[in-house]
Amino acid sequence: MRALIAQPNALVILGVQRCGNTLLARDIASLGVLGNPAEHLLKAEAAQSSRGARLAHIAAAGAAPGGDTFAMTLMINYIGRFGELLMPARLPFVPGKLPIRAVEDVVLRFFRDRFERTTFVTLRRDPLWEAAYSHWRVSVTNQYHREPGKIRYGDGKVAWREGDPIIPDPAEIVRYATKIAENHARIDAALARNAIVPLALSYREVVDGFPDYLGRVLAAAGKSETALASAHRDMKKLTPDTEVEAARIAVREFLGL
Repeated sequence: MRALIAQPNALVILGVQRCGNTLLARDIASLGVLGNPAEHLLKAEAAQSSRGARLAHIAAAGAAPGGDTFAMTLMINYIGRFGELLMPARLPFVPGKLPIRAVEDVVLRFFRDRFERTTFVTLRRDPLWEAAYSHWRVSVTNQYHREPGKIRYGDGKVAWREGDPIIPDPAEIVRYATKIAENHARIDAALARNAIVPLALSYREVVDGFPDYLGRVLAAAGKSETALASAHRDMKKLTPDTEVEAARIAVREFLGL
């Protein structure tokens, strides 16, 4: 894949779903100097059938015109599929035969060793139950993001319809919270195994600190803060504060807090 990428540098967001990664990626893309760190793998899989075509799609999508940085967001639960693309002769990832840790290492070492400079970025959403509630909410409503003039829905089918009440299921929210914590631990362990120190951001910093927090991203990538002048944001908050508060109360009562 490295032969397909002209940019000497890379930026990788290692993420866990519903923790603000899409907002972070769009904020970074708006700078114009750090590539386009979207989830290229999913679009490549949907648009292309062959391994070579998928790799070419990802390589082209991650670059900004005239820039020197290739960028992408890589969710921890998709890292096996991306590692499969990178492996020679398309060696299949078979659970139980090729440990997922080995695949994670293939991916991280590719970015760490094949570029002149790679900036790894992680993002956490605390308290954890907020990310879990967001994950559960998607499973119920199929609503992913609020964009200018519209709400973006996923491809799945749900019984919920616009205007229906959203009644939190605390047991399911706690189950999602456990899985999210496990995925964050996977990211931490993989980075540690490969001696990688990421730029660690918090969800609240990204949401409330725009555009100033992007100065940290630019500095980590060795770029001038003058690029902050180009930063812009077009995503809006999807979930009302009253709904989030109702979920918080339900989770606390479920846990006996």
